[in-house]
Amino acid sequence: MQSMAEPRSGLRRLLELLGLAALAVTQPVLDTFGTGAEEFVFRGISAAGIVAFGLLIVVGPALVFWGVTQFVGKVLGEPARDALHLAIVVVGVAAVVAQILKGGTSLGVVPIVVIAVLGGLAAGFARFRAEIASLALAAVSLLGVLALGLFLFGSPVADVLFDDGTATAATVDPSSPASVVLVVLDELPTLSLLDPDGEVDAERWPNFARLADTSTWFRNSSSVAPSTPTAVPALLSGRYPTDAAAVPVVDEHPQNLFTMLAGSHDLRVHESVTRICPEALCGEASSSGTMSSFGSLFVDAADVVWQRTNPVRPVEGAVDFRVPQSDPRADANLDKWLLTVTPTDRTQLATIHTILPHQPWWRLPSGQQYGRTDRGAPVVANGLDPTTYSWTGEFVRQSARSRHLLQLQFADQQLGKVLDHLEANDMFDESLVIVTADHGVSFDVGEPIRGLSLDNAAEVMWIPMFVKTPNQTTPALDERPVETIDIVPTIADVLDFELPWEVDGVSMFGPERPTTDRRFAEWRLNSLQPTSGIMVEIDGAPEYERLLDAASGLPATIPGDEWSLYRFGRYGDLLGRPLNALRVENAPLGTAQLAEPDRYLEVDPTGTEVPAYVHGTTDQPPGTNVAIVIADTVVGWSEVVETKSGPSWWTVVPSSAFMRGPNTIELFTIVDTIESDDPALQRIVVQGN
Repeated sequence: MQSMAEPRSGLRRLLELLGLAALAVTQPVLDTFGTGAEEFVFRGISAAGIVAFGLLIVVGPALVFWGVTQFVGKVLGEPARDALHLAIVVVGVAAVVAQILKGGTSLGVVPIVVIAVLGGLAAGFARFRAEIASLALAAVSLLGVLALGLFLFGSPVADVLFDDGTATAATVDPSSPASVVLVVLDELPTLSLLDPDGEVDAERWPNFARLADTSTWFRNSSSVAPSTPTAVPALLSGRYPTDAAAVPVVDEHPQNLFTMLAGSHDLRVHESVTRICPEALCGEASSSGTMSSFGSLFVDAADVVWQRTNPVRPVEGAVDFRVPQSDPRADANLDKWLLTVTPTDRTQLATIHTILPHQPWWRLPSGQQYGRTDRGAPVVANGLDPTTYSWTGEFVRQSARSRHLLQLQFADQQLGKVLDHLEANDMFDESLVIVTADHGVSFDVGEPIRGLSLDNAAEVMWIPMFVKTPNQTTPALDERPVETIDIVPTIADVLDFELPWEVDGVSMFGPERPTTDRRFAEWRLNSLQPTSGIMVEIDGAPEYERLLDAASGLPATIPGDEWSLYRFGRYGDLLGRPLNALRVENAPLGTAQLAEPDRYLEVDPTGTEVPAYVHGTTDQPPGTNVAIVIADTVVGWSEVVETKSGPSWWTVVPSSAFMRGPNTIELFTIVDTIESDDPALQRIVVQGN
């Protein structure tokens, strides 16, 4: 029999669900995305797509649950429908209470769960017994409308939503006209390119070395911001950032490289994270964005709700937006861009910002992928603390740097494609070619990987800067301090025209800066506070010396060593050694579980995707060192590290380590002995092979 308080109106039940969704889903999701508006720019989401996303977040969850209850009512009857509806109310209110307690208190898991459950049951009882509770819940649905309004009109999303994609092109008249090619890489510290002598490591990075051999290398070059949405607009405008929350769209940065040269150059532009080039000049095709990007918004939305509701602290992936920040289509996008860069009667401005070698690190030097969001290597690297965004130990930072270098070698090959294309089309010699990066990345234990601290500036701030002027044939090393905001005035200087607006940068070929101080924008992960506006000022001279000192401590690259980029740390020398050349104890010491064992049932070492990220868990305690063996050869080593999955191990191996067909993964504890310089190996039984 139906309770007197149980409304029979389907509309009332829908309004109740809209109220629950407003509290549990709409408000937290739209608030998070409202402050992270650059995500819509990064994924190339249109204004219509943003509005659709907001509307779906407001009404989607409620409509789904309402439809389910209606279906249950049709099949099982109204009592079943009403019981299910009441259960949804109980669970929904419990989720809201958990979110409030987790965000506003320091309570542990058990108190949060107990209070949330009691709150949900109390709300369900009130809803069942009192009409006013139903009306109140339905009235809360107005909160969803309010949240949508604030999201669209009162948050940084409005800057994206109402960005009309237009800006007035400047009028410049170059006295020394030349085509300009600008390649901006992402998350690349200068240190990663250096050999122990402070030169570009030609063995590892042949195309960077090739560019250095015919350009001016400004080795003492630094970025001005740790975040791409801030760093790239500064690079393209020649101005220091003044608002760290500014969205990277043309309305926020109308005076930029593209509007400056639009009247004198044909534009060939690909933007990956920004929308700085007006659509009227570059068209919609200049930025990355697909329907799959739109779908990924809802994956992140679900993640936001889960993070807010899950009572466990901390949760994996506490860093905002786990969407992959590298571009799985980076090589395809570069190829597409190169097709537009061909000789014409007019000079060209050919610019690409490619998300390489930015994490997540999923590429081998060959370009083969070894990770995706659903399988293989994780988006947020193991050993990267999700709260402080810093490396938790020596092994994890060494392992991460090795993967960074592997992906950087792939980026080097992509740079080689650009140079080959320019040379094949007789465009290289007479063009002004600039290759740089937006910011660096740190691999110091305990330091934020991109936030600025007293100890990581040399890696976070110092980035490559190669400038080949028209008809330049001899290399030059210039150690004057320069910054990425100097690119725009350098272009004006080389092409010989007056800048149409004031900039903070100066030409790299002009007089040396009167000061060696560097400025770097604030960010949520910085540990240094701003000294002027939003900018942190540091003394650049000692940091540059620290960079060169760090390079001098790097191991020399061994020519022809296929394991070179995979070797790191204490046991790197074990890689490539056959088991029969080592002392092996086959008596089992413990057990391990191989993750994703089906990936090794049929391996194609030449395929576009290989299971090169070999990982799993073990019963061995954290701190234990293990060797990973395939085909009786040591292919990697790992320290056992405590993760959310338990004591875990992982390594990345070259595709050549696999045999075609099924492969067996073996694991051994590495035991150091006093009697011998070589460690002994003791077998661990791997389950899942």
